[in-house]
Amino acid sequence: LHLPSRKQLPAHDILEFFRGAGTDTELTILCYGLRFHITVSAKNFQNDSETTAQYLALLRKLDSEDYAGEESDEASVEGDPMENICFWIAFKCQSANLSPAILKLEIPSVEASRVKLLLQDETDRDLPRRPKKVSVGSGAIRFFKPTYCSEQADREILALIHIRSRGLSDVVRTPALHELVKGQGDHTSTHISGILLEYIEHHSTLADIDMDATPWHIRKKWTEQLQSMMRRLHAAGIIWGDAKPDNILVDTNNDLCIIDFGGGVTEGWVDADKAESREGDLQALSRMIDLLVETDNSTGLAV
Repeated sequence: LHLPSRKQLPAHDILEFFRGAGTDTELTILCYGLRFHITVSAKNFQNDSETTAQYLALLRKLDSEDYAGEESDEASVEGDPMENICFWIAFKCQSANLSPAILKLEIPSVEASRVKLLLQDETDRDLPRRPKKVSVGSGAIRFFKPTYCSEQADREILALIHIRSRGLSDVVRTPALHELVKGQGDHTSTHISGILLEYIEHHSTLADIDMDATPWHIRKKWTEQLQSMMRRLHAAGIIWGDAKPDNILVDTNNDLCIIDFGGGVTEGWVDADKAESREGDLQALSRMIDLLVETDNSTGLAV
């Protein structure tokens, strides 16, 4: 295993590293004035055998009590095992490599140094573990979404662009894509560290809503909105993917906005064999509607 040059990462500080159970690790890193909390597990590498092998090799090196053991790929890695795995995680998370199809779209980009973290509360000086609300340049408010995986980044970018270009945004409420985030002076590179989306003012996700305390007419409206959005997406050939209540924002007008088109699957909402498919979307939709209409709290009867 050969680690890339550390010069390929921007200036950064490792703040905290935690070795969890199994193949779980957590890393907190300070970069571009922002603090990022990264959680890693081999089970989340989405069938990427090369990345999985590299990560497990570094874990074995970290866990070994005798770093000078038998000759192996792990033994070829010099330096402190904890520093090596921290650097590898940071390097892997710094960017996604965009496909030619995305590059042809000529989406505007900004340097990461122009993206500033916004505290959710002016009196709160503790940085959030996962930065979300940011300002860009002269103060435009955005939602920062890091891009850990090239395939997921491509999928999300294309879906958001197609929703706008095909005139679906009047029904399918999603955040607009504004810019890509690149490194200092790196405007021609295919690598990005994140995307900047419209920040949707919201008071909750659908997952956090107390359904028993929500009037029936509101839940009925949400049911109709979900059905309509899913119908329009599928008619345009767009698959949502990781459909679930956590990926639905409830905005300040009590309308639903769906997010996260990067793909994936969440147990309990979509079966693994239906991941990233029309069938999977419809399965999640059915289960979410069951959640919304299970009880009519104006009568106490199932509907």
